Amino acid sequence: VDKFTEGMRTGELTVIKAPPKIGKTELLREIAYHTQENTDFHTGVVFLEENLKRVAQGFITKKIKKPVHRRETIVSDQELRDAFDDIAKKGQLHIFDPRSEISVENLFNKMDYFVHSKGCKLILIDHISMFAYKAQNFDERRFLDGFVADLKSYASNNDVHIIAVVH
Repeated sequence: VDKFTEGMRTGELTVIKAPPKIGKTELLREIAYHTQENTDFHTGVVFLEENLKRVAQGFITKKIKKPVHRRETIVSDQELRDAFDDIAKKGQLHIFDPRSEISVENLFNKMDYFVHSKGCKLILIDHISMFAYKAQNFDERRFLDGFVADLKSYASNNDVHIIAVVH
């Protein structure tokens, strides 16, 4: 990917579009985890289809290399705690609580918090299609076009890289 994109740069928006169940969320999770483990960048994570427990399980899975969200996975409580504590102590991942109001205004307010209070240089949004129900006159395409333009403008104006998934 770096060969084609020449790396991720702040001030830019990357949109990932692919069919459901192909691994888009997992790709974003991998990017967030890799960024935390290999840089000092702070990352805002907005996974709208997952609850906080599942978001945490996803990052713990990356840390201990076991799928902790599956019932058949054997993992001790201590191993879970240690992995969670190790991820949390770095303080680089900032999670949007998916129980929050899912609105464009709330998303931009949360992004402001991530960028200006937490110093995030990367924001991951999965998936922006969740906001399309707000489309006036049921014109989802026009809404998403405008929303993507607003995200691009936000990234540029706030010197942050945003990666957004759309179905």
